[in-house]
Amino acid sequence: MNKKIALWNKLMDEYHADEIAKKVVQHRKEKFKGKEPIELRDCPDCDAEPGQPHINGCDVERCSVCGGQKLCCDCDNHDPLFSRWTGIWPGRLEADALCVDLNDFYAKGYHKIFFIKMERENEYGK
Repeated sequence: MNKKIALWNKLMDEYHADEIAKKVVQHRKEKFKGKEPIELRDCPDCDAEPGQPHINGCDVERCSVCGGQKLCCDCDNHDPLFSRWTGIWPGRLEADALCVDLNDFYAKGYHKIFFIKMERENEYGK
């Protein structure tokens, strides 16, 4: 079984979808009470604008093949447009949605679900 699918299945085993939705709503009510919306910013390392690809050697860019830090990997077929800068730190919104700390998001391997670009042939288990 594909590692990403196994990781997703593990996540779904730990939390049922309706429980996740309830936790997210409760978490957001508590976390964002009285807060302003997130402001999109340029990449803090390479100054890429939101929606633009990172500059080669950027410390923040994620690898679209392995999900890790692009600067520290040598994976082939990396797609810089897939891993473009969104204006928000990689994993922040996903960690919030899963109600986990950003460090736990990476420690548990959840970043591999969100940051790895699936090949078309693998999307449907073929």
